[in-house]
Amino acid sequence: MQSNDGRRWTALPPLSVPGTSATHLGISQVLDVTNDGRLLAFGADPKTGLASQSQADQNAPPTPAFWLWIWNPRLTRWQVFPNPLAHPAHAGCGLCWSTSLSVGAAHTTYLYIYNQDTLYPTSQSFFSIRLPAM
Repeated sequence: MQSNDGRRWTALPPLSVPGTSATHLGISQVLDVTNDGRLLAFGADPKTGLASQSQADQNAPPTPAFWLWIWNPRLTRWQVFPNPLAHPAHAGCGLCWSTSLSVGAAHTTYLYIYNQDTLYPTSQSFFSIRLPAM
């Protein structure tokens, strides 16, 4: 949900990818919120979107890709990074991530992401991502 005044609330739209809807937003994990109000989340592949229920039932469980999405409240739209994180993805590990934000002297925002997958300890990763200016 989003609000400009704290009294009137509206639902955020689903990610702009195939297969999303008001009940299937395409978001796998909310990560953090920047000082300027942008919401950072992992979500569906921007090209393939979400599999339909019949596709999901017929195929093996999909291995998630970690695509970073940003909800920009000023533009009222989702933006996506051009490539997913270079991390070996494991199904069911959508909540294996910890994040922290840092703002530099020139108002540059960095997102630090750490994977703490206890089932696959050899695949732990740490990322520093410079976020685009709003």
